[in-house]
Amino acid sequence: MEDKSRQIPLEWLAPLEWLKNISEGNTTSKLEAITMEGLQIVNVQRGLIRCNFTVPSIVSDSDGNWQVGAMAALIDCVAGAAIHTATVGHINVTLDFTISYHSTANIQVSTLSQFVDI
Repeated sequence: MEDKSRQIPLEWLAPLEWLKNISEGNTTSKLEAITMEGLQIVNVQRGLIRCNFTVPSIVSDSDGNWQVGAMAALIDCVAGAAIHTATVGHINVTLDFTISYHSTANIQVSTLSQFVDI
């Protein structure tokens, strides 16, 4: 039996479906499809989305590390969906975020992405 207390609110379904479609390659943007291939949504709360993601080899640089542009594209998509869960479909903000790369991320390594509550 399904736990009713853990159901996702209806207004969150659109951004989650959008992320799911991109991760499965069902999008008009080939860049997003390649960047987010295999993304799995683990947990959703207001303003927070947790995902499992294994970096595919297609987004690696010449040294076998995750390309920073591909990393930024994934962060942009998941952060946008997380904002949508916090604003309940009324996105009237401009987001300016800075990404600091402290070390490289190897391909074919699983990561857990989490965007903090807004």
